Amino acid sequence: MSRRRIWLAVAVAGGLPLLVAACGGGDSSGEVATLPPIATTSTTTTTIFVTTTIVYVKHTVQPGETLFIIADAYGVTMDELIEINEIKNPDYIQAGEVLLVPSSGTVSPGGEPQPGTTLPGQPGTTLQPAPAPGSTTAP
Repeated sequence: MSRRRIWLAVAVAGGLPLLVAACGGGDSSGEVATLPPIATTSTTTTTIFVTTTIVYVKHTVQPGETLFIIADAYGVTMDELIEINEIKNPDYIQAGEVLLVPSSGTVSPGGEPQPGTTLPGQPGTTLQPAPAPGSTTAP
């Protein structure tokens, strides 16, 4: 055999195990080597939806009351009363007419007025849930 072939045989015999190990084929244990985890950071955005529940109270118009007097007593505007109650002529309201008025009284998490909450300037009138505008039944 020539020297050239001997060196070629030695190079192949010595380099083959290195080549197989580098390709991952020399490990017969069945385990797969993994890289360590990469540290990452992430940003999470949380959106909180806020809902507002308006509690309406019923107000029975008394003789001599005007929308201005009623609005002032409840701390709302005349425009709110006109819109909520779909009043066509704000100069013409009658005693005995029942109006829905947005309340600023105490409301529990369930949406019901707390018992005994009285309205300013209205002795004996307590908060009671009223139907929302456009509905026909109480909640």
